[in-house]
Amino acid sequence: MQLCYLPFTQASWKKRLFISSIGLKGATPIVFSLIPAAAGVDGAIELVHMVFFIVLFSVVLQGAAIEPLAKKLKLNIDS
Repeated sequence: MQLCYLPFTQASWKKRLFISSIGLKGATPIVFSLIPAAAGVDGAIELVHMVFFIVLFSVVLQGAAIEPLAKKLKLNIDS
């Protein structure tokens, strides 16, 4: 993922690491799981439910890790 940020030379490696670890999560798997459901494939609704809750769990888990990661990389600003 760091290759995507190579043009941004003014950003430090810590900032690029932080941004790449946060990133966009979840929309793509949910949309891809909706395709078989829209096509009427048997069991596709259960797949959508599983994907949705796995994405929800991973977003909550990664969201909880944002502040500790920012502190470890010394990117947090104390007010």
